[in-house]
Formats: sequence, C-alpha cells, structure tokens
Amino acid sequence: MRHESFPAPEAFEFRVVPAPRKGERVPGLKTDEARMANTLTDVLNQMATDGWDYVRADQLPNDTSTDLTGTAPKTMILLVFRRPLPSERPRARRRPDPLVLTDPLMG
Repeated sequence: MRHESFPAPEAFEFRVVPAPRKGERVPGLKTDEARMANTLTDVLNQMATDGWDYVRADQLPNDTSTDLTGTAPKTMILLVFRRPLPSERPRARRRPDPLVLTDPLMG
C-alpha cells in the first residue's frame, strides 16, 4: 500500500531499436571506432530530439534461419529508450494541514 503523501511513480513508454552494426562514412573520420561513435551519437541525439531518454543497451539471442543447415545462433544488440507517458491532467500535490500553534498559558 502506498502512503498518500508519496506521489505515484511516473509511468513510462519504452522503445527498443537495433544498434547500428557499422559506422557510416563521414569525411574526416578515418577509423572504424570514430565512424561507429559518430553513428551511435547521431542515433542517440535523434532519439533525444524526439523526447526519448537512453536507458541501456541489451545483447539478446536471436536464432536466425539459414538455408539448409537449420538455425544459427546469433546475438543482437538493442538500444532501449524511455519517455514519460503524457499525463491527462497535471497531478496536484496534497498540501499538508497548516500547523496551528497554541499558547499553553491561554488554555
């Protein structure tokens, strides 16, 4: 049971996108590491522009089918983002009752 003075936790929606596998060629970037970092930066910045906060990267198994040999184990790297769900109305915080001081001599 949640105490009434603590606000309810904020609700989020999540979005999961595949991480880039290869960095895009950009003039001035010579190494694979620099290209990959630049490509990943572009993905993160685009998601942030749309209001998404980066949460983490997950590596998950993904069995893909091959031609005659069946399935080959493979892993995928996914980027997880979240953003607050839009609230229908702003929540008003309950104000505490005012503190009333009494004079002990006035009875």
